[in-house]
Order: sequence, then structure tokens, then C-alpha cells
Amino acid sequence: RGLLVRLRSIGDTVLMTPCITALKRWRPEIDIDVALEPFCAPLLEAHPDVRRVVTIDRSARARLRTIPRLRAARYDIAFNLNGGSTASLLGLFSGAPVRVGFSGYQLPWLSNCRVTSSWHVWQREDVHTVEHQLALIAGIGIPVEGAGPTSLQTSTEAAAKVDRRLSVLGLLRQPFAILHVEASLESKRWPAGQFSALASRLRQRHGMAAIVIGQNDVRVREAAGTDGIAMSDLSLAETMGLIERATLFVGNDSGPAHIAAAFARPLVVIFGPSNPDLWRPWSNGPWRIVRGESAELVSAADVDEAIESVLEEVRA
Repeated sequence: RGLLVRLRSIGDTVLMTPCITALKRWRPEIDIDVALEPFCAPLLEAHPDVRRVVTIDRSARARLRTIPRLRAARYDIAFNLNGGSTASLLGLFSGAPVRVGFSGYQLPWLSNCRVTSSWHVWQREDVHTVEHQLALIAGIGIPVEGAGPTSLQTSTEAAAKVDRRLSVLGLLRQPFAILHVEASLESKRWPAGQFSALASRLRQRHGMAAIVIGQNDVRVREAAGTDGIAMSDLSLAETMGLIERATLFVGNDSGPAHIAAAFARPLVVIFGPSNPDLWRPWSNGPWRIVRGESAELVSAADVDEAIESVLEEVRA
């Protein structure tokens, strides 16, 4: 029985799923639990290779309450995929006799099986985030060949809710694009007006409706404009279901782009200052990235060209 500790972001959570695949291919009978913060939990609650998602809230009291649950599971091995002190302590408190982490992590002595670095494991410096996390698996001798792309599964309940919404819109069996307009930093956000204009072009050139998603209702509505469909009330599970059904995904460098990659949707990702060598889509589906020093400097023409390229690959 194994525990994977992966706190924090949506994107990081999606990008650790090849670790799950590698462990299940190594030992199909292994039970895998994943420790996540509550807002990320829907990502893996329906994953076929995850036995249980253990939610870890941020308050010290909530984390202390989690310790008995972890110890009761009697884990054989725990992987610290996070690097912070909290993840190191959770590995220790889980009671797992084997605790794996990188030597450079905080409180490294709490891991009794330490991997020097992903650079040493792969013998190169251009290591993608997926490969960085897989290095903890490979670094202790577990084979990772064929770990493949990232993977997700939408819950039955969320899929049904999404289908009902699409049916009301007349899009259940029609092509549509998802435009995701948010990101953690302003420098990573393509302007809302650019998304609005793109929604119009997708309708005119491809006969494709554009559903604009995000949590900020004002920004989502601005980005939808007159031709897009604004949806700012989706849960994370529903966001997964909607993206899974999309004909095309266009969005900023953020978590939903990695969700689209996990579902192998055709996608175009707009990059600002982030390093695409570390954060590009990890997918078997067709994808393109468009990059500027900041996202606002990315031209509409470059995004259109990337969309045409990815759709042409789908048609080929």
C-alpha cells in the first residue's frame, strides 16, 4: 500500500498521475492513496487507479486530525512529491517504513530513502515536471518505462451534470471550444478582449461555439463577449467533464490546460514567463504552445495559426 503526498496546485496534481501509472504497472495489486488539499481532491476522486484521496487541509489542527487516518492505513511506502516541510512530516507521521524524497527537500532526514536529484536520475538537465516527479519512482529502482501521459477520469455525477448543461445549450452533439481565461499571475493571462475576439472568430471560421470558463465572473463575461458562452459557476469536477467533451481547448498556462492534456484534447496553451520545457502539456493528444515575454504580448495571429495547426493535425 502506497501513499503519494502532492499538496498545492491543480496542475501539479495532474502532472503527478504518471507516477500512479508507473506504480500500478510495477505492482498491479498495490493500493494507492493520494494526499491532496481539498480543492484539488475532485481531480483524483474518480481515478480508476486511486484507492482513496486523503484530503489535507491547511490548518495545523486539521493536519493533526489527519495523522490517525494515515497511520490506520498501514502504508508500506510513502512518496513525498511536494518538497515542503508539511509533506515531509506527513510522510513520517504516516508510519510508512519506507519514505521516499529528494535529498534537496526540506527536512530531508525525515525521508529514509533519498534520491539525489531528477537530473542525476535522467542524466540531463532538461527535465519536465512530470519527469521530475517520476524520478522519485525511478530513483529507487521501480521501472517507469511506459508510464505514459497524464490521466484523469470524470465522475459519473459530474459528467451527467455537464451533459444536461450542454443539452440545454444545444451543444451535446455539436463541436465546441473551451476558452480558459485565468492564471495565477497577471503576466500569464491573455487579455480578456483577445479571448472575446477569438470566440467570434471560432464561430465565424469553424462554426464552433466557444464556452468561456473561469472563477472570476466579471472576467469570464468580458472574455465571452457577444459570441461566447460564459460559465463561471462550474465545480472542478464539472470543469473536468466539460473539458473532456470539448473539440478544442485554448487557454493560459494553468491547471485546466493540464486537464485538457490529460484527456488528450486538441489544445493551444498561451505562455508568458513560465518555462515551457518544465510546464508544456504532457499528452498523447495534439497540442501547440504560443509564447511571449508576457501573455498579453502574444498576438492573435499566432494563436490563430496554432489553432489551425492543431485542428489540421486532428483532421490528418
